[in-house]
Amino acid sequence: MTQNRPLSRKYSAMAGNEIVIATNTWIVGGNSGYSRYMANAAPTNEGSFILSTTPEILLALPVSEALAESEKPECWNYGQVFFKRAKEAEAGANTEVATAWRLLGDLSQVTLEHSDPNEPFRPIVITADGRSILPSDLDEVTAGAVHQLGRVIDDVELSARLLDITWVCLRDPDAARQAVQCYIKAAKRLFRPKEWIDYAYRIERALRLSRQLRDEALSDTILRVIEQKVLDLDGSDPLYMTANLMGLLHEFRKGDPDLMSQVAKKAAKSAEAENDFDRVRAHLNNLLAWRRTAGDQNGERDAEIAIAHSYEQQADCHSGKGGELLAAEFLEQAHEAYRNISGMHVKVDEIYERLREAQKYARDSLQEIRTDSIDVSEIIKATRECVAGKPFRDALLALATITRPTDFSKETVNARELMKQFPFQSLFGGAKIDDDGRVIAHRTPAISEDKNQAEQALWERVVEQVSLSYQVIVQAQIVPALNQLTFEHSPSLRDMRDLVTHNPFVPPGHEELFAKAFIAGFRWNFPEALSILIPQMENSLRYMLERTGVEVTKRDKHGLQSVIQMGTILGDCKDQLEQIIGENLTKELKVLFSDQHGPDIRNRVAHGLMAHDEFFSYAAIYAWWFILYLCINPVHRRFRKEEKQRDKEASTSEQSV
Repeated sequence: MTQNRPLSRKYSAMAGNEIVIATNTWIVGGNSGYSRYMANAAPTNEGSFILSTTPEILLALPVSEALAESEKPECWNYGQVFFKRAKEAEAGANTEVATAWRLLGDLSQVTLEHSDPNEPFRPIVITADGRSILPSDLDEVTAGAVHQLGRVIDDVELSARLLDITWVCLRDPDAARQAVQCYIKAAKRLFRPKEWIDYAYRIERALRLSRQLRDEALSDTILRVIEQKVLDLDGSDPLYMTANLMGLLHEFRKGDPDLMSQVAKKAAKSAEAENDFDRVRAHLNNLLAWRRTAGDQNGERDAEIAIAHSYEQQADCHSGKGGELLAAEFLEQAHEAYRNISGMHVKVDEIYERLREAQKYARDSLQEIRTDSIDVSEIIKATRECVAGKPFRDALLALATITRPTDFSKETVNARELMKQFPFQSLFGGAKIDDDGRVIAHRTPAISEDKNQAEQALWERVVEQVSLSYQVIVQAQIVPALNQLTFEHSPSLRDMRDLVTHNPFVPPGHEELFAKAFIAGFRWNFPEALSILIPQMENSLRYMLERTGVEVTKRDKHGLQSVIQMGTILGDCKDQLEQIIGENLTKELKVLFSDQHGPDIRNRVAHGLMAHDEFFSYAAIYAWWFILYLCINPVHRRFRKEEKQRDKEASTSEQSV
């Protein structure tokens, strides 16, 4: 008697109420090592696969009768019928039959990755707790039962799925060959140009499976079928069947380049007449590939120009009111496409001129979004009381420490939580535009398997959150404290000289500049204050790095030497800077002064991009306060040390008396 093959991890059903993520779906635990059914399930003995069955049970099911109830001859619809039968069996307390029907339902609805020969099946549901089942979860007896059913069932759609799953589980070449034949027949039965995916995905899976078997004769047969379909369609299908099938032919080096080029041109022209420019480019990219295969450099260049021109045409379709943003986006893509074609300098300049004009219209079309106001009156009152009635030095220290710089570990946790709560907001990327309509940063989509891209997406959301927080901090804390201090003390230049003299953050000879810039801020002359402070701050960072032994100069190929700039300071020298001022302050410097997803104040000031009103923005005022904090922080520690020393001396004197 055949024994069940033990699984690599144990599965058991969990009792209790669970949130239904997808109807009739098993969730197989990842690190937690359990299986959870999201609807009603009967527990099984721990250690066996939760949907295990035997050939006797599976083959006894009236599968053909159930398939007749399906709306369409497709696996997804079959799964719905199987789940219905499972519920009926459960109602009759027939657990083994219910399990077998449910197994068929899950296997019918597992996601087929038609273009991935190594991992052809993916779970239909993935959550933080686990995933839905995969063919690899089947034990040997259950996989054998699935194989037997796949061989005897009359329906080619279901047979292809079950035999393909058998190939994945048992690596049975005969099952794979049978699956290929069934996929071909199922694809033929589902051939509908307006629903092209049904045919294209099945025929592609058949092709890739035959290649995996290294059956050249079978692969060639499938490729001939695909080639004939392309020729029969002759570029007339309404969607993407021709483009998809032609891509397969080119990938597997099948088809006459000249003949295929003619079909691609005709299909592109047909799509252009319908203003379906995404489809136009799909056909033109195929045309480009065929001309490259034929060694036709002129034809290849013509295809590249046609692709670039399609972006122009798409921009023209959105040039009216309400379409300004889309027009600008397509012109940006046209500019990039033309720029990659040699000898197109005149056209590149022409498109860029159109792009700048479209961006300005797009800027004017943006609408302001307002949120409900937040009552910060109590915070403002407490802030003023914190500064009021104190000597100037103490009031200045209170202003500089009225709030703490950003805690980035906390903000990162908050960003992760927001991305979990609102996943669709993070699913797509985006663009950040300045007041002139120019795209100055791209937002990275948060859903990515690439670790670096995922980390970048998380950082960008942190930057966005921190940038928004400046508004509340400045309105509720910094401005009230600043106004209270200037009302009571009206600081002078001499007052500020005491702050910056012998200050570890201020290089010798730069004290007067810092003092004048801080005074300008107290007088609400932030254009002057930041124009002085930002380049001085950059130099101070180099000064601190140099004092710790970091080389802050570089030599170019001409033998000329220059100092490193802010990007290098916060990039290549980030670790050394963090050792001096800490991780949080280093990241705050990046958010405020150099990250394009944030205020980017350093670059905007240095290149003259800051308009007068921008110097009074929340981020700009926060930047002035932040530099004050960097200067006050070591002085604060020094003053506190002196006070403790005086208290200690006074205490000693009293004891001696």
